[in-house]
Amino acid sequence: MAFPPPGIVFSFLLVLILLLCSALISSSEVAYFSLTPNDLDKLKQENTPPVQRIFQLKETPRSLLATILICNNFINIGIVILSDAIFRWLLPEFAARQIAESIIDFFHLSSDPIAFGKTINFSITVVGATFLLVLFGEVAPKVYAKINNIKLAKMMSQPLIFLSKLFYPLSNLLIRGTSLIEKRLANRSQNGSITSKEDIDNAIELTVKEEINAEQDIDILKGFVKFGEVSVKQIMRPR
Repeated sequence: MAFPPPGIVFSFLLVLILLLCSALISSSEVAYFSLTPNDLDKLKQENTPPVQRIFQLKETPRSLLATILICNNFINIGIVILSDAIFRWLLPEFAARQIAESIIDFFHLSSDPIAFGKTINFSITVVGATFLLVLFGEVAPKVYAKINNIKLAKMMSQPLIFLSKLFYPLSNLLIRGTSLIEKRLANRSQNGSITSKEDIDNAIELTVKEEINAEQDIDILKGFVKFGEVSVKQIMRPR
């Protein structure tokens, strides 16, 4: 095999760098969102600049998560594009066409060798890029982050502060969009729950109204239905 051209070497090195960035970003998601109250209490006692940045990021969890997702998407897109160039050099079109012709002849297919060769090339690129991203960019870093969450949270505090400022317009747009969707879903669920409660109240009255002590039983049963809306503060009493 011929020595790869400088462009392929550069693409390969850039894929390695992007995989490292993807691993750090993915692990930081687990590191920050797996911090327990005990971990936060320990961090408060240190009061160092990294710890202060950690608490600054934890004050806006939605913005932090949006920044992580946006960075991960950009990195993953870059990895897929560069991987396509690398795999196309490793498996040129004529080689993919020869493989396609061999498969077509072996299975007696009626496919076009050129189109089938492009499909093979595309499939290898997708499988290879997905394998790299899942293993080295997602699974392994998140397992490591679960064990070393405080260490990684400190290490990634400054880059995440910078990235949150860099991608603030996109993350703010994403947060606003998700908040709008959540409000609409909440309104729909609330309207649905009101209707169902009215139906339940009507069913209780129709079922119990002919019995002895009907009014008392109706009030008790309706109280069961409304119990889920009662907050703890309403029923708390001082010792």
